[in-house]
Amino acid sequence: MHHPISSTRTPDRVNITFIAAVHVAAVAAVVYSALIGVGWVSVALAVVWYWCSGLSITGGYHRLFSHRSYRCAAPLRAFYLLFGAAAFQNSAINWASDHRRHHAHTDEDEDPYDARQGLWWSHIGWVLYKDPLRDYANVRDLFRDRLVALQHRYSLVLAPLMGWAVPAAIASAWGDALGGFLWVGCIRLVAQYHSTFSINSIAHRFGRQPYATSTSARDSGVVALVTLGEGYHNFHHRFPSDYRNGIGPLSFDPTKWVVGALSKMGATWDLKRVAPEAIERARQETATAERPPARVRGSRSTAEALLARAGIAIDGPNPWDIQVHDERFFQRLLAQADLGFGESYMDGDWNSDRLDECAARLFRADLDRHVPRRLADLVNVAVARVFTRQSPARVRRHVAPHYDLGNDLFVKMLDTRFMAYTCGYWRGGAQTLEEAQEAKLDLICRKLDLRPGMRVLDIGCGWGGFAKYAAETRGVSVKGVTLSREQAELGTARCAGLPVELAVQDYRDVTGQFDRVVSIGCLEHIGHKNHRRFFEVVRARLADGGHAVVHFIGVGRTEYRAGRFLDKYVFPLVNLPSVAQIGQAIDGLFILDAVQNIGADYDRTLMEWNARFQQAWPELKDRYGSLLGGRFKRMFEFYLLVSAGFARSRRAQVWHMVLTPPGLPQPACRHS
Repeated sequence: MHHPISSTRTPDRVNITFIAAVHVAAVAAVVYSALIGVGWVSVALAVVWYWCSGLSITGGYHRLFSHRSYRCAAPLRAFYLLFGAAAFQNSAINWASDHRRHHAHTDEDEDPYDARQGLWWSHIGWVLYKDPLRDYANVRDLFRDRLVALQHRYSLVLAPLMGWAVPAAIASAWGDALGGFLWVGCIRLVAQYHSTFSINSIAHRFGRQPYATSTSARDSGVVALVTLGEGYHNFHHRFPSDYRNGIGPLSFDPTKWVVGALSKMGATWDLKRVAPEAIERARQETATAERPPARVRGSRSTAEALLARAGIAIDGPNPWDIQVHDERFFQRLLAQADLGFGESYMDGDWNSDRLDECAARLFRADLDRHVPRRLADLVNVAVARVFTRQSPARVRRHVAPHYDLGNDLFVKMLDTRFMAYTCGYWRGGAQTLEEAQEAKLDLICRKLDLRPGMRVLDIGCGWGGFAKYAAETRGVSVKGVTLSREQAELGTARCAGLPVELAVQDYRDVTGQFDRVVSIGCLEHIGHKNHRRFFEVVRARLADGGHAVVHFIGVGRTEYRAGRFLDKYVFPLVNLPSVAQIGQAIDGLFILDAVQNIGADYDRTLMEWNARFQQAWPELKDRYGSLLGGRFKRMFEFYLLVSAGFARSRRAQVWHMVLTPPGLPQPACRHS
């Protein structure tokens, strides 16, 4: 039985810490050198170390120890083992064990750097997780080599010795020990990592397949330049025992040249070469054979195993099962996670009779957190943790793709009276969307304890639904702010004759004092870096004795970016807050007097929106049918139904928070 590594891995905290540290150190080394000056002799030492260490990986760890493609004298083996240790890629035994398993199970579940899992996983992601399948049964021959066994035993000593201490000591001869450490031990090491990792990643992604199509391995002269000659990977996977990778006279393969030259000196011998007839036969077979979809089959088995954890079958009988119409769905899912899942649905690659329930099962099983993440995703999250994505200018630019789509779409989809684009309140006995939204607005008004004559600020007012309801039923005046011109124009028309002002304005630019402040469905778009600023604005706008109510979608675990599908197609810059983040943001500004979670009602609200959207589609089709290359309808229903599943799974919450400045009496706010 296959056990996909991607489904059973646990983070390797030692590797994560070390990889992160050397990358930070390399960046710091570059900055330091730019500021202080570059010691060019130390740079030359780094180049020498890069080639010695790189050839020890390609010629030693790879072609000698992993594939036994030639034999060599003990001094050369010792050289490989010492400079291979300087690459900080584990011992030759560990390296060869992983690599032999890679060749035995290429593009299968047991492949440690399985290319089906995406470029990020095959490049570096696999290093950051513990491998539950590693054993040494496939490298018993290496344990019989005393030098190799000795290096394995002392690899944790040899790596820092050869990677850091020795080059620093050599550089001290010209008075630049620190430069030797920075250039050889940090910058060279990171370059070496990505050169080697590229063999597992881009050599399985870019190039031609002249010798075999049964695996993802490819030949590329460009990749060969990056990987010290290992880019002729399709040839290598077809003929792994050949000491060469690039067989052409102009093929860049320095390992082949070095091993060949050493053979003339007697340092290497028994160089294995595949007969030209066998190579030509492989070319002819590949050229004439129908290409088998090996990667697709492998991707399918991995995806099936992953989805089975959520009780979802491929082409199964249940309404929440996935019916696949194009096999590319599996690769897109594994390579791009939620974005591939959504875009393949938009493209018609798959369907589910109950997409909402399918999504609910996926979220309950946390499968979105088990698909390997790309390097770009991790970088984006890291950047989002440090910098704000929701600057005023950027937020304004990103309103149009959704809220300014067209009022006719939202008029058809939302409740008819208030056009509330937030969770309704069904638990009080509401039978229709109109009743649920009115019940929600009434609940908020009661929590605000509104009285005639009060002035209310509505941050993120949408089409003025709350303003209209509060002005009509409580006799208050309302100023609402939104960044959508479409919303402000229609909302103003709908509130005609009422003491309501709707303005296109950033909440940070509002001035004046208000008896109450309300925000319904806006905090999700603020961004965690702006939470404190948001609540400071709320506090500053409250008159003495006033309090606020904030209604927002949140999550139970702190995250810094939403899924890529939502970010790309629906709500750019959205960032669902957690209670922990809100607690920090209101610290010292407000007392949290009441909190209520109505998240269970969001599922029914979204399902009602989807039903109305589907019913209105014949009228909307002429305007929206051609958007996104004819995929708009499937994009929008995917957003609504998957969001319903997100709420149903209890991954999404909808909180009402009543906030009072410190020192004031608790308002009459505990309503349900």
